[in-house]
Amino acid sequence: MTHLVLPLVGAVVLGGAAFVFEAQRAPQYTSEALVAVLPEDPADEVSMPITSIWAEIADSDSVRDRVGQTLGVSRAELEDDLVVAASEDAPLVSVQATTGNAETSAAWANAAAGEIVGEADGDQVPGYDLAQVTDARPRSETDQFPALPLVGGAAVVGLLAGAGAAQLLDRRARQRAQPASA
Repeated sequence: MTHLVLPLVGAVVLGGAAFVFEAQRAPQYTSEALVAVLPEDPADEVSMPITSIWAEIADSDSVRDRVGQTLGVSRAELEDDLVVAASEDAPLVSVQATTGNAETSAAWANAAAGEIVGEADGDQVPGYDLAQVTDARPRSETDQFPALPLVGGAAVVGLLAGAGAAQLLDRRARQRAQPASA
């Protein structure tokens, strides 16, 4: 009977804990602004390595410091909530901000995009300019987290842990049942 009960108990306990964890999670909103990398000479093309260089500049500590000053928040606070990355298939730098408030997320993404565009004035990558092509807008719906895979994964782990515990208890019971050799 232990072979059936312990795995089920493990699955229910860990699956339930994962469900409660997900239910308690605060809502999150992500907004995105896009910055285009543009060649000063229209006959030139923008390569992905050039876009990656701009993304690295945009993700630098100095840019994050200026964004933090503009927004009145610390760089540490921006570290987890602001993601800057180069697009894989276009000369675009994506600026995503995730916070607990839709308007704050949009404001952070737009402020960061503005600072990034300001970096182009320093002529850090000669021959290229930056322009914000989309403004971040507050989203009306929250980000959807994959709750079902988390709960399902926790239930499977609980099932395996329960099965392991049942086998361990069964092995101990068999060892106790064997007569001691003299």
